[in-house]
Amino acid sequence: DGYNDYVEVPSIDLSGTDVVSASLWFKPDYQENNGAVLEFSANFNDSVTGFGFFADPVSDVCEGYLGIGLKGDAGYNFSCFERPSINEWHHILMICDKGEALNEVVLYVDGELSNRALHPHTNDNTNNFGNNPLYMMSRGGASIFENGQIDEVKIWNYALTAEQIKSEYSGGAVRFGE
Repeated sequence: DGYNDYVEVPSIDLSGTDVVSASLWFKPDYQENNGAVLEFSANFNDSVTGFGFFADPVSDVCEGYLGIGLKGDAGYNFSCFERPSINEWHHILMICDKGEALNEVVLYVDGELSNRALHPHTNDNTNNFGNNPLYMMSRGGASIFENGQIDEVKIWNYALTAEQIKSEYSGGAVRFGE
């Protein structure tokens, strides 16, 4: 709820892959508090093996947009996307693929590919992800707590296909009934 509530999942070993798909159901509140919804490392800025999904980035990078980024051996690859409607459940699925150069970060909202609004950092990373903890709704359990709700967080060590993404969305859409 944005009041220092968060979840930490102990280390997940993704060191054998340069591709990650992550999905969750998200009911955003958008309180403009620089919220970290998912962060694979205590602070992906300090790691070359992590990624982050931010609903309310209040920096010059993606202010007013959803921000998804990773940091690798060459630096940041960060993309900004239109935010889905407030106080409604949305299925969010991001793919971080360090083998895709300018398309290292893509986003699907409610089963549909989302158009990137901004791409402020475009480094072409080549290394694998790491063996990091996953933080939900905070940065390392210590700062940038996010408002809103999340459910059904999943992570894969490969890129889901468009068909798999639609299946993930349609399987949960019935559950929420919204």
